[in-house]
Amino acid sequence: MVDARAVERRYRDAVLIRMRLLIVAATLIASSAAAAPPRPDEKGYDPAFARWFQSLRTHDGAPCCSVADCRAVEYRLTGDGYEIHPLRAYDDRIAPGEEQRWTRVPEAKILRRTSNPTGHAIACYAVIRRMSAPVTLGIYCFVPATEM
Repeated sequence: MVDARAVERRYRDAVLIRMRLLIVAATLIASSAAAAPPRPDEKGYDPAFARWFQSLRTHDGAPCCSVADCRAVEYRLTGDGYEIHPLRAYDDRIAPGEEQRWTRVPEAKILRRTSNPTGHAIACYAVIRRMSAPVTLGIYCFVPATEM
């Protein structure tokens, strides 16, 4: 004969285990999202940063496209000037495995500002894909990280 209490206990234990697993999974997902710094866009960023991004203007006075086009980037200074490389953590427009090379920043696209509150070098750019070629970047403007 089947013990109804034993069946009920097993069912309750199975439900509790599933709930605990769900809580652990949700915690892991939330902590991994919290560990990566937010992308420089209007979602989740301090409103002061949003105003800073909106204040970015080319040397002609035009906006550096939209806030959605600006991302934190890895950069280096070479003998020819600045080069940037997108950080995959900040740019979901570049798929894992897509080849992307360092891109030279044209001098006219560099905004030499005294402040950059983000703590990262910022580039506003478009991702350009061509058949059988590495991903390239169409750079609107670039703000180096504030030198300390």
